Amino acid sequence: MLATSAITGKTKIVGVIGHPIGHSLSPAMQNAAFTALGLDYCYVAFDVSPDDIPAALAGMRALNIVGFNVTIPHKPVVFRLVDRLDNSAQMVEAVNTVRYDAKGMVGYSTDAEGFVRPLESLGISLADKRIVIIGAGGAARSVAAACLNRGAGSIVVLNRTPEKGRELVDRLKRLAQPAAGHLPVLDAIQLKIGQAAVSEADLLVQCTSVGMSPLQDAPPPISPAWIRPDSVVYDLIYNPAETRLLAAARAIGATTINGVDMLVQQGAVAFQIWTGIDPPVDVMRRALLNGLGR
Repeated sequence: MLATSAITGKTKIVGVIGHPIGHSLSPAMQNAAFTALGLDYCYVAFDVSPDDIPAALAGMRALNIVGFNVTIPHKPVVFRLVDRLDNSAQMVEAVNTVRYDAKGMVGYSTDAEGFVRPLESLGISLADKRIVIIGAGGAARSVAAACLNRGAGSIVVLNRTPEKGRELVDRLKRLAQPAAGHLPVLDAIQLKIGQAAVSEADLLVQCTSVGMSPLQDAPPPISPAWIRPDSVVYDLIYNPAETRLLAAARAIGATTINGVDMLVQQGAVAFQIWTGIDPPVDVMRRALLNGLGR
């Protein structure tokens, strides 16, 4: 982060809003990138209560803040309040990044791109893959949209309440209609009976909070015995670095990915939106890991 003495009237401000927000590691990650590139920016965490969101957004515009990230629980509200939506946000009906311009607030979602980049770095394509997604919340929507856009062969949603899973599948069907010539096999299944789907999956993506610190000892949402040894298991949780699900998958030989690089990469996309510059991803990753104590 910039030293206090280096912050001037020319310093550009970006940040993150949430409630609570004190746990956020985004300031360390983004400020490390600004410092590495010598950019006169400063990233700040703002604790904004739900009732104060409209006033906070108006205040940010009045103060000429460049933009901000959005985290729990404000994403649905900000989605409705921005002036324009980028296609990335329209696809998932969520906003996690905002940029101010002369015409107002532009809302983006960087989660789908953040999800895909770690896979691409390993040479893993989503095209024609059999994909199982655990969960049907906001993170699952972003993952499902990314898989749909990159030509997945099939997408199965496993969720505790199959009704919510079917809502996500119905949404994917609507999104897929304009895409000429490609409609993957889509299904929603109750979590407890997903063995057949998991055992056939090329990629299993865990999008719930099950196994997240401080409840890291909770049983995995599905039986690890269902996992194919030649599959890829991707858990969006980044703390702990290896959930019980990932540890079990690694033990049988599956390729495993945790949520650290997704968090870094979605932050990298936000950095590009605000600055127009490619960030030093390795610097951001080190800052995040330092913040996690690893």
